[in-house]
Amino acid sequence: YELHQPRYELVDTYVPLPAGMLLSPRIGLPVFGRGLLEAVPEETILALADESDADGDGISGRPNWVWDVLAEDVALGRFGWKANQPSLVQQAAAAYRNDMGITNPLFPTESTTEQEQHDGLADDPEISLETVELAAFYTQTLAVPARRNIHDETVRHGERLFEEAKCVRCHVARLETGPEAVDASL
Repeated sequence: YELHQPRYELVDTYVPLPAGMLLSPRIGLPVFGRGLLEAVPEETILALADESDADGDGISGRPNWVWDVLAEDVALGRFGWKANQPSLVQQAAAAYRNDMGITNPLFPTESTTEQEQHDGLADDPEISLETVELAAFYTQTLAVPARRNIHDETVRHGERLFEEAKCVRCHVARLETGPEAVDASL
């Protein structure tokens, strides 16, 4: 069985939807290894950028500069769809609010449309910064699974295709973390 063309249907919406509304379905990404990416120095990531395809390989990558709520400044985006969050703490806080409707100190108001979200309770934010930080800590320390089947011909063929398609230009095999990696013994 393969799903060739999904059919989406929105029912019981809170507000009428505009005609011709577009959907952008997504599949949740694995979150292991994110703490390692967070520990890679910004300079390393910026050195990989090639905004104007200066090397002529047909690939141009550019950093996404986003607002860091905690630092109250612009920072390099690393997480979320299209690297729209600068840290795993902010990514966790945004997911609590946008994916689950749970307000927190970083995002203390509901993400709403025209519908009324006030539930009559004086409980916003609904969770503490400590809870957000604990969720981020879990993500920061979730280990990358060991490689497997490295001698399997199908796996080796996939690696060759990945290299031939030049995916390795952006998705580099090795990055070094800086000295500010998370202390997993906490």
